[in-house]
Amino acid sequence: MDRTTHPHPRARRLRRLLAIGAMALGVTTGAVACGEPEPPPPPPACASVHDATIQRVYDRVNIDRAGQGLGPLEWDGDLACNAQDWADHLASITTLVHQDLPALLASPGYAGTWNGLGENLLAGNTGMTGDTMADVWINSPHHRDNILGPFTSVGVAMTRSPDGRLWVVQEFGRRR
Repeated sequence: MDRTTHPHPRARRLRRLLAIGAMALGVTTGAVACGEPEPPPPPPACASVHDATIQRVYDRVNIDRAGQGLGPLEWDGDLACNAQDWADHLASITTLVHQDLPALLASPGYAGTWNGLGENLLAGNTGMTGDTMADVWINSPHHRDNILGPFTSVGVAMTRSPDGRLWVVQEFGRRR
């Protein structure tokens, strides 16, 4: 076989990848040079409600608010990602402790967007349903204050610790 007319498949693949990379670089460079905004990054995995239990907790927040004549809270992916990070942290330390919300509010990702934050935490057994979680929170005065508070958005997340317990976090936010 003559290698000059039929290069090795790896060499062809490498040339094809380099050509694609060069085209992609040209498009990106062209877009920036023209002043067009770069496309937003893909949303994080925690940005949408992706679990039936979390969906139920979210639904119950709005059902409980409607029962008091309050408007619904919209789902916020950033709050949900923060809630997921905190739920994972709580599961790793197996202790319920609130975040420093004033510090979080002053952080770069929050400072220009939010002017109020609230947080509800819960640790429970594996068999807890979304309704059970919502009932625990709405029947606790401080947690109820967050659910019925002056917020515009919410994100909810949960995780399991190695011992099987559930760690659930509701993050509430009020947009500027």
